[in-house]
Amino acid sequence: MARTIDWTQATWADGYAAVQAMTDALGMPVDTGIVETVVALNLLGFQTLQSCEGHLDHGTPYPWVTLIHHPHHSRFIRAWKQVCDLQEEARHLGTPEAYERLFTTELAFRLEVATWKRDDTLFSALIKLLDTFYADRPIPPTRLMVLRMHPGMSRIEPGSARQLREAPEPVKRIYLQQAQAEMQTFTAFLKRLLLHQKRIKQVSEQLNPRQLSSAGSVKRKQEVI
Repeated sequence: MARTIDWTQATWADGYAAVQAMTDALGMPVDTGIVETVVALNLLGFQTLQSCEGHLDHGTPYPWVTLIHHPHHSRFIRAWKQVCDLQEEARHLGTPEAYERLFTTELAFRLEVATWKRDDTLFSALIKLLDTFYADRPIPPTRLMVLRMHPGMSRIEPGSARQLREAPEPVKRIYLQQAQAEMQTFTAFLKRLLLHQKRIKQVSEQLNPRQLSSAGSVKRKQEVI
């Protein structure tokens, strides 16, 4: 059973232990090669849902991490379920009234999705994160991209992922290793971000309002003297 953890207060050790304790629906743990990526993303304020380090004998021949923003995801799922229910009703009844309800609701849903995509904060934050990561780096064939699965759910995976699924085994083997190396480089970048945030927090805690006020008083006294 996975540990419950408050990521806003967790240390790296706390997060690492929590991720190692996580299992999927089949009881399988998080792949060793993607654990640190998952830990770092959660500590940075993202919420991961699924992940894979990449495999040749099962799953996908490249690493990936799926992230979720629960409020946006739940909103999408509720609206989509309503469309699906009305679709089933229309097929069952076969009446113009039933189809009108379906068409009206589905149109409203599609218009809402367009708005939700524009306001998808998770997708935007991930794009910004990757843009920062690649700002001063050459673009490799295994460059990581953000795939929007639907509003409130996105996946970080290599841009070559779709082509790799159909590639010959020798090609998959080569690019799996390259994609895993790219994900590890990205993870090292995330860990540097965490260290930077920690330093800022430490400075902020050291310079609390009372200390700043005291420092200001001392400065003013010195100026008077």
